[in-house]
Amino acid sequence: MTERICDYLGVKPEVLDGTGAFNGFLDEDTKLFIDPRLLKKTAAPELKESYQRIRDRFSKVITLLSLSQTTGDYFWRRADNILDFPEVRGLCIGYCSGSTDGSGIGEELRAEMLTTAKIIIDAGHEHPELFEVMGLFEKDIGADRICDMIANIIMPDLLAYSSQIFNDIGVCSSIPRVRADMGYVLPQNPHSRAPIILVPKDVLNHLPLAHSYQDIGRVVAFNQDLRKELNQIIGDVWSKRRTPKWVYKRAILNNPEFFERFIRFYQNSSPDAYDLALDPLGLRNWFDQAMQVVRDYPIQLALPTNPTAEDVVKLVLRICNHFKRLVENNGLHKLLYQDRACTIPKHEEAAQALFFGIADGYCQANNLDISPETNSGRGHVDLKISKGYNIRVLTEMKLSSNKRLVHGFTTQLEEYKKAEQTQHSIFVIVDVGGCSDERWAELENVISYADFENQRVPTVVYVDGKKKPPASKL
Repeated sequence: MTERICDYLGVKPEVLDGTGAFNGFLDEDTKLFIDPRLLKKTAAPELKESYQRIRDRFSKVITLLSLSQTTGDYFWRRADNILDFPEVRGLCIGYCSGSTDGSGIGEELRAEMLTTAKIIIDAGHEHPELFEVMGLFEKDIGADRICDMIANIIMPDLLAYSSQIFNDIGVCSSIPRVRADMGYVLPQNPHSRAPIILVPKDVLNHLPLAHSYQDIGRVVAFNQDLRKELNQIIGDVWSKRRTPKWVYKRAILNNPEFFERFIRFYQNSSPDAYDLALDPLGLRNWFDQAMQVVRDYPIQLALPTNPTAEDVVKLVLRICNHFKRLVENNGLHKLLYQDRACTIPKHEEAAQALFFGIADGYCQANNLDISPETNSGRGHVDLKISKGYNIRVLTEMKLSSNKRLVHGFTTQLEEYKKAEQTQHSIFVIVDVGGCSDERWAELENVISYADFENQRVPTVVYVDGKKKPPASKL
């Protein structure tokens, strides 16, 4: 069962939220990151000097690289040592699925960063911010690794902030403690055994997913002049959503004037923190929403003393069909969209998390001796419910807007079944629009004539998640 920080500490959610700290999950990261630009205006007094810490750290690297004459010389090694950031543990944000450990910056990544930075510095651009945007150039440097670098640099401030918050809310003395850096003693995360480190909500921003637009395209899109100029530099690759980062890197490093204008734009930009109250991407609120649904719409679930696989399949189908009724008849469809008009669906992961949270909540509420899980050797499974060792039922949810909808049914779910050594699976399709008539026809044809080589065909549950007209209009 997913566990929030507040639940483990024994404090009410509104109490922790009222401090301004992010109430994350202890057993998995929320896909948010510390945006360095937001540190300039944070309300947390302990972090008022954090942005200057970052500038000072990166300015030292720039000074050393400007003095370096060759790779590996004295100044290069000193710069490399300053960029040696260990793995961050305990933040509960980032992109480490299934854990709360950070990524760290290894030797090879540091070498790539230093090489790129040296090229930029030798071209006359000595901006400390170039390390904040390094992910725009290096394929293995994303916002999560930038976040880890930032967190390492401002760790003294985060520890002071966390300690003060824990003192203010009076964390129960029975919660195990663990010693952190700087002599601080903080509550221990029961899952990772690392100290729980709090982060202010007003410095958090959305962490781009790995298959989203390239980072530089996302940033430049906010400025039409920069976008137009980038188009002229790299031609028509802008229109390609998966343009390799090396294309951008080569184009920008060969056009120092553009880089200068880009970095100035970055310096002057003033982003807003991610709206956790609205949570348009469904990164965090799915848990609270799922628990509210379980309380408002309870169902009775039970298994025989010695259940068969078919008994577990029937139980999971009850949960799926109950979810279907909630979406279609009880207004739950509103939670699948970013806007109140229900025109912009949330990312598929948000819908999957909501479904998982509801299913898990019903299992907990009915004290069922089954285990909802999300780990799989072949990737993410939306819901795996197991009874004992031999009975496993996999449930995969896809939105109709997913262009790989057919692939999910014919291939992806089958690979998961092989990894989990089970024949039993359910394929949930949530219709939020965005699916062409041709794709629907292809899916219906595949479902009707499915051939899985003597394997069990997945049970399909269709959920109409589109906005419903008012009753007066029916």
